[in-house]
Amino acid sequence: SDLPNAHVVYLTYADVFEDTPFAAWYKELPSTAGDNCYTKQNLANAARIAVVYKFGGVYLDLDMISIAPMDDVSDRGVAWESPDSVNNAFMSFRKPRDPLLMEYMLRFIAEFNN
Repeated sequence: SDLPNAHVVYLTYADVFEDTPFAAWYKELPSTAGDNCYTKQNLANAARIAVVYKFGGVYLDLDMISIAPMDDVSDRGVAWESPDSVNNAFMSFRKPRDPLLMEYMLRFIAEFNN
């Protein structure tokens, strides 16, 4: 490969959600849930949160542009949407398994209404 540091891995949602609160939540979804476009969006949102929780790092949606080096980004933060809502279009959690992301996952599950 021309990119020796790049690896392509096939993952299922079950793989991504393993060792997170999303694992049990995902197992409880009806088998037809993936037919709903909102469920697909929410599964993708949950997967982003789970990956950043498990490995740490910075996540940006493809429609976001950074105008400063990512080194200057906060060690811990999410996109604020409203006083009672955050948006996972931007997440920065430099260290894995941050307790704030654990709370985020638990609230996501508790408030999930598809």
